[in-house]
Amino acid sequence: MKIYTLFLFCCISCLFLPSCSQQKEDYNIGAILVLSSKDSAEFSNEHQVLTGMKVAIDKINNTGGIRGRKVNLIVRDCKRESEIARKQAVELLEYKPIAIVSIYSHIAQALTDIAAKNNITHIAALASAENIVNDAPHSFRYGPWASIEVKAALPIIYKLNAKKIGLINIDNLYGNSVSNQLAELVHLQGITTKKVSYQKINEDLKNKLRQLDDVDLIYFSCFPADMSALLKTIREVLPGLPIIAPNIAASPIFASKPELDGVYLAAPLIYNSSFPFIVDINKLFTEKTGQKITHYLAIGYDLINLLTQLILRSEESPPALTKELLAGFVYPGLFGDVINKAGSHEFSFPLYPARIQNGTIVYQER
Repeated sequence: MKIYTLFLFCCISCLFLPSCSQQKEDYNIGAILVLSSKDSAEFSNEHQVLTGMKVAIDKINNTGGIRGRKVNLIVRDCKRESEIARKQAVELLEYKPIAIVSIYSHIAQALTDIAAKNNITHIAALASAENIVNDAPHSFRYGPWASIEVKAALPIIYKLNAKKIGLINIDNLYGNSVSNQLAELVHLQGITTKKVSYQKINEDLKNKLRQLDDVDLIYFSCFPADMSALLKTIREVLPGLPIIAPNIAASPIFASKPELDGVYLAAPLIYNSSFPFIVDINKLFTEKTGQKITHYLAIGYDLINLLTQLILRSEESPPALTKELLAGFVYPGLFGDVINKAGSHEFSFPLYPARIQNGTIVYQER
């Protein structure tokens, strides 16, 4: 009788407790990031993207999860290699993720067909090359791409009255896309360009840079890890020329370096002391990470919170995130309002003309 009573109690309990057969599964999010290279070099900036994701997920899980479900982040380091990223994406499918996020243009491009074939939502960040998600039904891009960034820099170019621009870029999908976009836009205004591409920062690059001795402005693009070395080389070979850097240079880890002092850029508003909520944002990240907000932390944080908003909006199970993304949305992110028009695969935060002065981002009139 006691055994029967205990059995009956357990059966009734399982009807109400989430720990039994009706327990809701966790939401898994896959992340394919560039945290190191094949030669074991660690990328501290890219690690901040991961940190930002973890801060967001901890906050979500500590307040009850999403609809009572815990969120898990399953991370892979592709070491900046496309083929490794593709294999990792296939492995992540075993965890039934609601989405896979990635960083960098060539990695994003390498994953688009896998996302399409498996009907899995894929969102790329820090991916600036043009047209990498245009024909990819389940892939999306968050953050400024080449044409957004160069358009935001045009007021700087006009203000400096540049007539001939030296374009310096890493010789890859991202770097060539940025230089080509800028050249196309300024040529319409009668401004000429001269381009130098590079793979490594060495004596060969210095020789190439000497070919730019007749330009009156430098616009460069590079991997974050190369930022300081490239700027030092440019200033050594072409001293005194005004320089425009990628928007990522606004991040304090770069802006605080002497070689970036005086550099122009198109920057987001999170480094403006009067930006709404910046005090609360910096307090949160200082408490959780020991540092104030940066591009990388904010991008990681925003990626998770954007996915959360889409999950909550979806009435389907599992959440139909691609459908929600294509329906259009307004997301109040750390960088400001992010607006995605219905049917679009790309959405960004706004950038504004600025200059680095004594480690501070000084915003300028358009």
